[in-house]
Amino acid sequence: MTSVEAFVEKCRDLIELERDEEIKQSTEALKGQSTKRLAERGLCLTRLRFQYTYTGLYGRAILVFEGESLSRVQTFGPGDIAAIYQQGHSIDEQISLAHGLIFRLTANTIHIAIEDNDDEQFNSLGDTCLFMIIKMANDVTYRRLKHGLTLMVKQRQGIAHHLLDIAFDNADPIPSNFSESTGPSQWFNENLDQSQREAVSFALASRDISIIHGPPGTGKTTTIVEYILQEALKRDAKILCCASSNIAVDNLVERLGRKKQLKLIRLGHPARLLESIQCFSLESIVMENYQDVKNAIREDLNQCFNKLRKSTTDRSERERLKKEIKNLRKDIRLYEEKASREAMQSVNVILCTLTSATDDSPLKLLPQNHFDLVVIDECSQALEVACWLALLRAPKCVLAGDHLQLPPTILSEKAAKDGLAITLMQRLTEQYGDKITRMLTIQYRMNEAIMSWSSNEFYEGKLIADESVKSHLLKDLSNILKRDSECEIDDENLSQCPLFLIDTTGYDMPEISCDDENSRGNEGEVALVSIHVQELIENYGVSIDQIGVITPYNMQVQLLRQKLLNKYPTLEIKSVDGFQGREKEVIIISMVRSNLHGEVGFLSDSRRINVAITRARRHLCIICNVQTVSHDPFIKRLIDYMLENAHVRSAFELIDDNNFFQGTILSKKSTVSSKTKQTKQQLKKSKQQSNQRSEATSTLENVLTNILDQRIEAFLNDPNVEKLQFEDGLSPFGRRYVHELAEKHNLQHISDGVGDQRHITIMKKTSVETIKTKKIIENNQAEEEEVNDDDDDDDGKMNEQFRSFSLLEEEKKNLSQIIDKSTKLSKKISDQDLISNEKEENRIESPILDTANLCRYCHKDIPPQNRQLHEIYCQRVNPLSSVAISTTNETSETESSKLNVASERPKTVKKKENKLASMNAEAPINDLLEAARQQDNICNAHRCKVKITLLGQLCSYCNRRYCFEHSMPEVHGCGHQARQDIRQTHISTHANGRPVYETILSVNNSLISH
Repeated sequence: MTSVEAFVEKCRDLIELERDEEIKQSTEALKGQSTKRLAERGLCLTRLRFQYTYTGLYGRAILVFEGESLSRVQTFGPGDIAAIYQQGHSIDEQISLAHGLIFRLTANTIHIAIEDNDDEQFNSLGDTCLFMIIKMANDVTYRRLKHGLTLMVKQRQGIAHHLLDIAFDNADPIPSNFSESTGPSQWFNENLDQSQREAVSFALASRDISIIHGPPGTGKTTTIVEYILQEALKRDAKILCCASSNIAVDNLVERLGRKKQLKLIRLGHPARLLESIQCFSLESIVMENYQDVKNAIREDLNQCFNKLRKSTTDRSERERLKKEIKNLRKDIRLYEEKASREAMQSVNVILCTLTSATDDSPLKLLPQNHFDLVVIDECSQALEVACWLALLRAPKCVLAGDHLQLPPTILSEKAAKDGLAITLMQRLTEQYGDKITRMLTIQYRMNEAIMSWSSNEFYEGKLIADESVKSHLLKDLSNILKRDSECEIDDENLSQCPLFLIDTTGYDMPEISCDDENSRGNEGEVALVSIHVQELIENYGVSIDQIGVITPYNMQVQLLRQKLLNKYPTLEIKSVDGFQGREKEVIIISMVRSNLHGEVGFLSDSRRINVAITRARRHLCIICNVQTVSHDPFIKRLIDYMLENAHVRSAFELIDDNNFFQGTILSKKSTVSSKTKQTKQQLKKSKQQSNQRSEATSTLENVLTNILDQRIEAFLNDPNVEKLQFEDGLSPFGRRYVHELAEKHNLQHISDGVGDQRHITIMKKTSVETIKTKKIIENNQAEEEEVNDDDDDDDGKMNEQFRSFSLLEEEKKNLSQIIDKSTKLSKKISDQDLISNEKEENRIESPILDTANLCRYCHKDIPPQNRQLHEIYCQRVNPLSSVAISTTNETSETESSKLNVASERPKTVKKKENKLASMNAEAPINDLLEAARQQDNICNAHRCKVKITLLGQLCSYCNRRYCFEHSMPEVHGCGHQARQDIRQTHISTHANGRPVYETILSVNNSLISH
């Protein structure tokens, strides 16, 4: 078996796998689904009425259906394959009436060109029947690919035999006479750069195969157009020009069509062609040449249709009309074939998609040796077997594309893994290298800062930014709001920022998945995209059509569209595939993935990321969870580059910091009075941004509460699970919400850990034995409190003030440790002790003791397991409150000693604490949290009022934030703990034989870290 035959056999199996996977996905999408559900998913148009039939090009019967608001359906479009059914609740037991292509879609009508011309049944059903149209997959492409594999074997000695030998290691490319001095005497485009001219000259000199490698923005299409013009107009070559997609072919038609001397024809179904290039279509040219004859035949055909529609009784008359219609359609087809052959033989260039270059297309009307060469654009996005459909028609070829960008789309993972994803361009480039390849090196799209990462990562650093784009920024655009020349712009001015990174690490922005887990979304990143788009449009004057939003997941595309399109209807939001070959002044990328396991999915596809990054011209914004995505080595290199070269902001700053994204202009001669003065416009702007942050924060909190509700609901419904532990890093808002839900459902809840390691554990309602154990906990708690009194005395002054919720969390931790120790003691209780305490048990469950479970500060009924934690919270929120519930003097004294609560607060309360301390305990929890957040933005050192919103540092010993002046532990009162830590580290280090200076350096670094 030759290498060609082996390739054919392997590809047959892989194509079958791909076909089976497509059928499987299509069947699963439709199976058991009601028409209502299919309509909601955009796969079905319902309640349509048949209107009439008319004859289209090549005698095709075109059916017209009428419905409501069809233009709003974004999933249907011209060129899609559709099946027509009678209206019903399910399609499982129905047989489609007809299949065809959507020819036109208007506000209220849909036109479908059916292939078998069986339109009589629709006339007979009449106007009373309702229809529905289902979007379908088709097997036409797979049948053509299989036929192409067969031709590769049959035409092994045909016109393209040398190309087959080169591709399958049976021969080497013929050396060309190319040199740097050779080239066309005259260029059609005088503006070509040196690398483009060299690529054209190299392709012209080639005798069999050449490759033009075009990285992003290097003018690959411009180069291909110049080469085609040179071959067609100067050498009179007959050229077949193909690409993998209709849009790529149409792009070439538009560019080539500007040259009036060039004669070209575009093959393909009219429904799939752009309106602007319809005049170059074969159908249009045929109609122009045979207009009179075809009009006469079409008129007779339409008259027959009308008579057939009106004839309902005479059967013989209906049969005669059907036969006449058949003959008339045959006449039209013969005239069109003759006109098509003459038209195609008279032009220089014929353009079509790769899967249209087969013997069941108009190309069958031409002889096999008609073409001198084949040009394939975007070859790197096409299956190799598809390329051979066109390559078998000529002895020479030119391939153009970039195998380091998006590969062909393949549904079957096994087929892709077994080799179907390897393209012809990729294989030949790796096999022959510079012998047959020339790379374009000057790019005309990106700012140099955007280009550099891609150039170094993929193209060996060979890309060079043209001077026209090297340093261009948003501020250079005419529509961008101009700034005062006497003022300098702050560092966060987006009009002067080519790279921008928003890090969501540590913020509650988890990814979410749909039912089938095939896609992902992130509503937190949706909110951040919305903020950034609004900032660019409203504060910088960027127009909507200059912005593109890219995300790798279709679910995120839908979430972004739901959020943004109501306000910005023309904003382009697409997947990476949808932006291939496109560019925008601004590109915003939402990477979506945010999880504790560091899973990045197909974000690790380097080619996909390369495409997303290189769509931007002047401003690139990446929104991601740096901690999650950096688990992939490739993405980590991108993040490292962004951290080094981009403006970096956290999601916390973007949403919560009042000074962020203000676009403030700082005057060189600013004074105190000028800083306090605000114009009406600035006040309005500040209000808009406040509303924007509030909306984003609300969105993020809704996402988190939904997730927590679902987890706790599942926990309550599962009788086999007694305990649920939440992950580390849950925000204060999330922890508060868990505590509230636990109290609502009468669950025991404990918060343990410090800082990022803090987590919450909830347990279901305790048994009678656990309630008795609670009494032992209370009896032993006083001893544990006395042990902690010494440490409390050392920090007496600090405990006089409520600085932040971190103090509350530490007390919760200490309390949970006491509960754990006492719980161990409870296991020693004998059965005899339990019987003897039966009366006490009854007293615990009595109504009188229910009053004892009321909080002494807010007077709410609290479960006994949670009362101590709840009272610590209430006492901290309202430290001046003296109201408490009295049961007995002994109980009051005991509880007071247990909680170590002072009866009175010191009179010297700091001003920065007055707002929180004066708030009533019944105040809304959001107000309390906001007051605590504002207070935590001020240095926690005694009498220091320095704001630390952005530049504060967290002490690892007391878990409080300080300004730079008080950030050292020895300065703000943690010197004792720091010295103990250093001593312990010193001892352990000497035991391991590690040098002392390394230990001291590592400890100092930990002390000054955030």
